[in-house]
Amino acid sequence: MIIPVSQTCRIAVKTAPEATEVLEFPIPPIGETEGLLRIEACGVGGAEPEHYRSPRRVPIAMGHQIVGTIVALGAKAGRMWNVELGERVAPLDSAAREAILGGNAARIFFGQTV
Repeated sequence: MIIPVSQTCRIAVKTAPEATEVLEFPIPPIGETEGLLRIEACGVGGAEPEHYRSPRRVPIAMGHQIVGTIVALGAKAGRMWNVELGERVAPLDSAAREAILGGNAARIFFGQTV
């Protein structure tokens, strides 16, 4: 399966307290255990409204609760994560691990870029 991938991406970035701009960035090459997602949706966590109003942490791309489709995989990533191009996934960082323990979550990844 071949999925067309742009050389750039658009990211909503907090550029000042209570100010956001959509900026364009180059997509970096992926490593052999990494992948690239086309983000379909992104949630905002409970602490983010406070960060949004704060003058600290500028610039920053806010929102880390994402779901997307895998559009590229490094040489080892598919086997490592048991995923394929075109799959829809919800990668979560290690902070989210506690929130889903005991749940029935499929296609969840911890601590890696997928």
